[in-house]
Amino acid sequence: MGLGESLKNIALFPLKFLRYKTASNVKRERVIKLGILCRKSWVLFPPIMLYQYLRQTDRDHFTTELFYKNSSSDDSKAFYDPDKPKHLRNWKIQSDLALLSLVANQKFNQTEENDE
Repeated sequence: MGLGESLKNIALFPLKFLRYKTASNVKRERVIKLGILCRKSWVLFPPIMLYQYLRQTDRDHFTTELFYKNSSSDDSKAFYDPDKPKHLRNWKIQSDLALLSLVANQKFNQTEENDE
């Protein structure tokens, strides 16, 4: 038995458990029950996924509105501009978060240097 044969056996070992011929009656029954469950419940997932997407989008827009409300700016397009491409629409928030991240990282690096 050579190296190639050993690698082949290692690669095909998990598939031996999935073969219909070698499966016991209990395993076959479980596979059938799982298939029935999947067939009946798959219709629930798209509405749940859509609901989660809409909820998160609503949460993002609410956060943008809070940023705009609590700022002293009168230009709402500075916070969210629907005319821009999707990844640039909230450019003001992205630049503010980048600035906050930069300052936080600088402070973190300074505290690390002081600790050493």
